[in-house]
Amino acid sequence: MSRPVALIIGITGQDGSFLAELLLGKGYAVHGLRRRTSLPNLGNLAALGADLHLHHGDLTEGGSLLRVLQRVRPDEVYNLVGMSLAAGRAPQNAAALHALGTQRLLDALRLHDPGRAVRLFQGSSYEIFGPGGAAPADETAGFAPDSPAGVARLQAYWLIAGARERHGMHASSGIAFPHASARAAPDALLRHIARGAAALAVGAAPPLTLGALDHAQHWGHARDHAEAAWRMLQQPQPGDFVLAGGPVHPLRLVVERAFALAGAPLTWQGEGWAETGRCATSGRVLVRLDPAGPACRGPLGDAARARRLLGWEPATELDAMLAEILEDERMAVARQTA
Repeated sequence: MSRPVALIIGITGQDGSFLAELLLGKGYAVHGLRRRTSLPNLGNLAALGADLHLHHGDLTEGGSLLRVLQRVRPDEVYNLVGMSLAAGRAPQNAAALHALGTQRLLDALRLHDPGRAVRLFQGSSYEIFGPGGAAPADETAGFAPDSPAGVARLQAYWLIAGARERHGMHASSGIAFPHASARAAPDALLRHIARGAAALAVGAAPPLTLGALDHAQHWGHARDHAEAAWRMLQQPQPGDFVLAGGPVHPLRLVVERAFALAGAPLTWQGEGWAETGRCATSGRVLVRLDPAGPACRGPLGDAARARRLLGWEPATELDAMLAEILEDERMAVARQTA
């Protein structure tokens, strides 16, 4: 029996790299699509070495997608591109990547696979729900995106639903809520917190700046989300799933845990935006607040359907994830100060 073949679009990001590890461990032949860039961006794939087959291509160019599909002949395609976009600064990029890019991918798949044998996972986002209401959002919640990225992702979501319902494709959207790892983009919230905690624990770095502390979100791990994506494509019937893994905690608790693990436990003083987080032993200010600072965003999610139908049980605890990210940031601080 031949090995299953997977094509991961966006393989260099945190989600793509964890998915590649998972699939290689399951015996897949794994191919990845990466953009041509002036600087190599393969750090997340370093440990996988020659087991991967990388191809140049881009969701903004349909011809490259079709050429790679014809060369690779995948059984499964995972579109994980653009899990983090500064879309507020470049809304046209969100539309080009999520909406138009998804349409190009679907067009290329229909040309390559008229028999509709290939299974497609589309990485969607909680942004399609907008700010959210009081109840956690599940697959039946209403959509009210309030950002260019959310609008573009919602268009992609409906394109996937149309491909499934009108064209008979095994196409599914995983609606991902916040998740992180040491491989996340440098500006990701947990990376920002861990970087500040690691630097402040060993030197006189400026205080870490954050936004509102008491809004809560999911603190999932990208490894668990990769597992969910794979499980979705093993189902006999396609469908959409909310992927809200990890514990739900307010930002304040997560910051406290990060600094405690870094060896600089916090105590809070003051009120409102004048509140500061100080080192419990030295009194030094380690955390300041700013209304424009990084903070939790979006609604909470209800992943009951994924747990029930996929058997998905996120396994990574908050402290374990924080320790992983802190170690990576400590190593970066050590390299900078060596």
